[in-house]
Amino acid sequence: MRRYIFVTLFIVTLAFVLTSCMNQTAIENPRLSYIFKQNRSRSLSATWTNSWKYLTNNWVVSSPMIFDGVVYVGSVDHNFYALNARTGAKLWNVELAGPVISSPAMYDGNIYVTAASLSNLSMNATGVGYLYKISLSGKKTILYKFPGIVGTSPVIDSNGTVYVGCLNGKMYAVNEDGSLKWSYQTGGRIGSSPSLSAYGNTVYFGSEDGYLYALNTSDGTLDWKYKTSGAIVSSPAIDENGTIYFGCLDGYVYAVKEDGKLLWKFDTGGRIGSSPSISENTLYVGNEKGYLYAIDTTTGNIVWSYKTGGYIMSSPAVDSDGTIYVGSADGYLYAINSSGKLQWRYPTGDVVGSSPAIGKDGEIYFGSNSGYVYAIVGNGVGLSAGPWPMFRKDDQHLAIASSTTGEKLLGDFNNNGKLDFDDLMSFAMVWGARKGDSRYNVLYDIGPAKQNANGIYVIAYPDGKINFQDLMVFAMNWGKTLINSSELASFNSVKKDLNVIENNEGKFVTMKMNLRGKIGVDIVIKENGTQFVGKSGLNSDIVLIKEGNGLLEVMAAGIGKPFSGTLTLKFRSNSGYRPEIIKEVSR
Repeated sequence: MRRYIFVTLFIVTLAFVLTSCMNQTAIENPRLSYIFKQNRSRSLSATWTNSWKYLTNNWVVSSPMIFDGVVYVGSVDHNFYALNARTGAKLWNVELAGPVISSPAMYDGNIYVTAASLSNLSMNATGVGYLYKISLSGKKTILYKFPGIVGTSPVIDSNGTVYVGCLNGKMYAVNEDGSLKWSYQTGGRIGSSPSLSAYGNTVYFGSEDGYLYALNTSDGTLDWKYKTSGAIVSSPAIDENGTIYFGCLDGYVYAVKEDGKLLWKFDTGGRIGSSPSISENTLYVGNEKGYLYAIDTTTGNIVWSYKTGGYIMSSPAVDSDGTIYVGSADGYLYAINSSGKLQWRYPTGDVVGSSPAIGKDGEIYFGSNSGYVYAIVGNGVGLSAGPWPMFRKDDQHLAIASSTTGEKLLGDFNNNGKLDFDDLMSFAMVWGARKGDSRYNVLYDIGPAKQNANGIYVIAYPDGKINFQDLMVFAMNWGKTLINSSELASFNSVKKDLNVIENNEGKFVTMKMNLRGKIGVDIVIKENGTQFVGKSGLNSDIVLIKEGNGLLEVMAAGIGKPFSGTLTLKFRSNSGYRPEIIKEVSR
């Protein structure tokens, strides 16, 4: 039975839930829950305070997605929910065709999620799967109907193409308009949710046939496949160097380079259905024996392990404080520090297979087979700055890898920070090459490409040929520079209620905070994610976002001059909260 659990989590989940009696008792206030405050002495004692938990009508194994103050999550009760992230109040729910065990993903202001409609309640159930596109107001559209059960989570590339794996063994690429772009047949059922490479040109996933697949996203052709000794249901995590990490039912964690060659593998001694997370140079993953492992991503050596009281299907999430959160079949959500010591554990009373998600304020959201969605205060402020710190990478479940530099100056083939004559000569040597030719190298396939706010082409979408389109990207980037990733600094988000709506008609409002790192002098202000003030330049690293009535969030993740001291933001507001003037940082 346990093998089936790990091979096809969604099948087992559906069968057990739908054949069991769910006599859950309603509570008087579904918004009321408890929050753990971190006990700095690392004892298991905890202080309860008011927050929320929300009761659905069946298991919650979906990993929540957080966007613009709303938690989106599915339940085995066939419903997809939108909950207020601060209060837990239900904003809306929409009924889908069957149990929702996949995790939603955000793209272009819409939510994408899958659900399955079963023909019967047996372990050999047949049925069909659906890919839904749901608006932020809860309007649903069936984007595509699959000829097989689907329980994997979708990933969407920059062109709006959605990739979904199916129990019939096929990986599907569905266009934004709902038409089929391509499908690829593997030799086994697909329970591994796909992930995309940094530039969206490769989709990675595992299959029950024991292979990790790398497919070209343009046409669905096979780039390579790597053979393991067991079925793969773990979803791949990808670091900045393009290395793909995943677990396998043979008990090993694998690190495979982007060319399909093995970097290392580590034997955990128990089957792995959990998907790995990566923070800095450490990978975290759980196995069926209840161990959470920390593994060095460079060497593949164990750093530490921690034993929970049940098998781990939940994928770990790492916050900015370095705390790792993971659920276990023993009914607890665990908080483990970066040294492998228990900080606290939160009881839910039933299996925690849901992978926790971390919001920008550090709140931890997850579900349990108790039927609840929980919100718990974390130890940090937001996610770790690592390359893949939680299931599906981030709070919007984008599942797209980051490049080594975050933004790459396309055409800078010798990596000296600028396009020069050496780059031009090496580019000329591969001119006219196509994929499959000995001269072809994806490094030089830089067109088509996407620009950043400064008009610099930084993200390539290789099309398999090096031609005039690549030359145009090269020419447009000539003479431009990007600061190397070593100059990047990440700061914790800081929120403060400024009551700016009362300070209009030229009245100034000032916010001060202590920051340290490398920071620029240009400031951009955004309201609800839309920029309306500030210079959009290379050093545009301070962003103000209004949340609710006068609540602003300050985020710093910038590049520029070294800074240590007090950052002062000063602006004025006119009617309707429209800041007009901002000042430079003070030192």
